Amino acid sequence: RLLLVDLSRHRVTVDTVNHLLRLARARDVRGFVRTLAWGWNDRSDPVVPLRSRRGTGGASGAGAGPAGSKPDDLRREGSTTGGAGAGTSRHARFAEDVKDRGGRGGIDNNIHGIASTSFADQSRAGGPSSSMRTSPSMHIALRAPAGAGMEMYLPDGTNALDGIHETWDRIMRLSDSIRRGKLRGASGKVLRDVVVVGRGVPVAALRFLYDALRRDADASLAAREGLTSEHSTIKSVAADGASRLTGRSSASHRESFSRRLRFVPSVDPAAAVEAISDLKPGSTYVITIVGARGDEETLQASQTLKRWLLAGLGSNRKEDQILDRHMLLVTGDDRLARTRKPECTFLMPEYARCEAFTTFTAAGLVPLSIVFGWNIAERVLAGAHDMDTHFIETNPRHNLPVLLALVDFWNDAFLSSSGKLVTPFTDGFSSYASFLATIQAQTCGRGAGSGGASAAGSTPAMIIDGGKFGTYDRVVYQSDRSYSSELVLAMETQASSPAASKCLGPEGTEDAIAAHDDLVCSFFAHADVLALGSTGASEEQGNALGSSTPLGLSSSRSFDIASPRSPIDGSNENDDMADGNRPSTLMICGACDAFTCGQLVALAEHRAAISARLWDVDPFATFAPSHGTALRTKETERVKEKLHQLYERLARGDFGDEDQEFLSEGTKLNQATSTILWHYANRMRDQKMYVVDGS
Repeated sequence: RLLLVDLSRHRVTVDTVNHLLRLARARDVRGFVRTLAWGWNDRSDPVVPLRSRRGTGGASGAGAGPAGSKPDDLRREGSTTGGAGAGTSRHARFAEDVKDRGGRGGIDNNIHGIASTSFADQSRAGGPSSSMRTSPSMHIALRAPAGAGMEMYLPDGTNALDGIHETWDRIMRLSDSIRRGKLRGASGKVLRDVVVVGRGVPVAALRFLYDALRRDADASLAAREGLTSEHSTIKSVAADGASRLTGRSSASHRESFSRRLRFVPSVDPAAAVEAISDLKPGSTYVITIVGARGDEETLQASQTLKRWLLAGLGSNRKEDQILDRHMLLVTGDDRLARTRKPECTFLMPEYARCEAFTTFTAAGLVPLSIVFGWNIAERVLAGAHDMDTHFIETNPRHNLPVLLALVDFWNDAFLSSSGKLVTPFTDGFSSYASFLATIQAQTCGRGAGSGGASAAGSTPAMIIDGGKFGTYDRVVYQSDRSYSSELVLAMETQASSPAASKCLGPEGTEDAIAAHDDLVCSFFAHADVLALGSTGASEEQGNALGSSTPLGLSSSRSFDIASPRSPIDGSNENDDMADGNRPSTLMICGACDAFTCGQLVALAEHRAAISARLWDVDPFATFAPSHGTALRTKETERVKEKLHQLYERLARGDFGDEDQEFLSEGTKLNQATSTILWHYANRMRDQKMYVVDGS
């Protein structure tokens, strides 16, 4: 397993790193991480486990672990695992006063030791942790492995992991029954394709995971499991149970023999049409993700899919029979869940309803396990847990999420970065930038801390999709605006997989590997031109980037370019010159597989949480207030009321073109909005897209 992060091309010195680490200490980042690990359990006053209450009668001194253990020295029963958090598989080193003994690179060894004052003492003193004694989100528990004896207690003394693993078992049973053909559609066909209706972080994460895994050898094979290839017999079980034989020449059966995942992220009917255009109702499973009450647009989009299923399957079948077999609801809204059948609903637990951290709830795991199988979903969870362990146990100096968040803070707060361009150099990571942008928008986008305004005075720069393989080279090389970049690459190409090799042939595979060599070289060249400009990396400048100090930093300078720039070879002298002095982060994975994808999702979550901590922003928004649509609900209703008034007036035909007097009547809106709505209503009437009762 390999996950490398290269921070050597940032405009920082050793002194800068020391100051940033002191900032992390001032913000009590280590205490914040420990609080995340404890979840709803206040580690300054830990909950007594339910079994301890029963066994000891609630004897004093019982902590979150075995009875009599101390809150900061917990062990799992029968082993040495820390009971402080579900994400730890060994005693949590971060809970100790860890000091670096190596003294390498000039970084201050003492800045990593946490003050002797406990987290609770800081809270009582009104320190940086005063607003957070427990974590509203227990997302670290969502990927703690089953059967490892880990514990993460809720206020009532029960182990949250018991409920989480029971949900896993239910998801595994559901996905296996669908994939093996035991649970079929209403027409008797195997349920093959999945359509996810929803938006926000879990859907963005699902899109990233699907785009990455459908190219992976193991995952792509798992997606075809239970389905026949075009070289074998297809058993299409219809209502009459008949079987059909097909050959290669049959166009209708040369379609993809792999399970597909489609997305309907908005109420726009065109999005639904695009998602289902080549799908069949009899073999499609629709999963609607409604985070919380008030997400009417998602419910309306789900209605479009419901009508499609009923139109395609409802001629001789009851509506309930169709919906029970083809639709599933995942929600954090208790009221909505009570209106649906329990077997067709997954209710997110209260401790897992913070939108930015819901990827590994049923919202993400159900679609993932149906398409790729539970074994692949488990690998994704294992990768996320691996990153959780690193995040919890590693001190800030070597902690990837903390270091990345600190560097982001430096670029945004002190270097006034206009944005961060995330550029994947591996096709499987094409949706990673969108996922990063979504999770940062939900965690850091509000710009208000506990006191009502960000203490840092601003919010992080927006993440921008930099396009694949350096699509926006010119703007990042030559723009007057300063952008930081993040380049993402997998060392192993997915074109070398057995399936790809079979498609390309031996010579084609060799060419593909050679092309990947060129891609890797272009990846590093792109980073060097960003840093050093088109003058080329001189030996002196190269030493500044590749010194032996930690993070590859020079002890006295950054990589500012003193020499005049020169044009790139073969280019126009007046146009194609790169200034350099543009920071970039290089993120390099060994392979684009399920384990790595889990690591990257967890890394993004922890990085976003630490960034929010540094900016003094509450990252734990639940679904309802975090969606922009919820914030604009009242205004949306006013506009809809005005539109309905326009439709009724048009149906009666009693006013002419742009009747300004009428436009100003009724619901008061911006005059321009009213005028444009009138044109919209008139056009939609002509297309017969709206019918007024009685007209």
